[in-house]
Amino acid sequence: MEQFSIQRLSPQLVRIGGLMHEFMYLVEGGERAALIDTGGGFGSLRQVVRSLTGKPLVVLLTHGHVDHAMGAGEFEDVWMDPRDIPVFCQHARQAFRIEALHGARPRLEQDPPMIPCADPRRFHPLRDGAGFDLGGVHLDVFECPGHTPGSMVVLLRELRTTIDDAMDAAGLPLIGVIPEDRRVILAANMGRPLILEGRRGAANACLNIAKRIEGYRVPIMRIR
Repeated sequence: MEQFSIQRLSPQLVRIGGLMHEFMYLVEGGERAALIDTGGGFGSLRQVVRSLTGKPLVVLLTHGHVDHAMGAGEFEDVWMDPRDIPVFCQHARQAFRIEALHGARPRLEQDPPMIPCADPRRFHPLRDGAGFDLGGVHLDVFECPGHTPGSMVVLLRELRTTIDDAMDAAGLPLIGVIPEDRRVILAANMGRPLILEGRRGAANACLNIAKRIEGYRVPIMRIR
């Protein structure tokens, strides 16, 4: 059975699919590369990554769940928010991992090789506001607790686009645009309407979209 799929999304970004239907992302700059998440740890992700790049590698774990962090044992320079260590340890148990695999692949005839779990004590602490310069490609890290206590999101700075770019690509007028705003993810994780998080940024953009649907002429927010 093919354990990993590979899809190049841009010259700098590759999406790697795992056996548990999870995705990992390899970001490559001019000087080094970053792997975002390591999946369920079934099959050698390291071999896949090294077939794609030979540059020095940093690994960023967005959180400690079984489908995101269990392949970290193959890598040296691993970063994770320390608040997720208890979650990681719970999910790292062999029985938990096998149950998760069978839940994702109930018709699997034979279990693939399981990568031994990493010792989370050797992880570097990943903090809100951290930045990684890969050489012309930059990753920005923001905390986003809710899914787990130490959940993080990683922004690839160079993939930001403008409203004009989006309209040209779509070939259609836009009814609105929602700017990048970590309050969107925070509200979703807490099950709260975004508008309760304030009247700025993404919340204000959603209000403007509602007004346009009702027939009001409201300028589209400009994003730089």
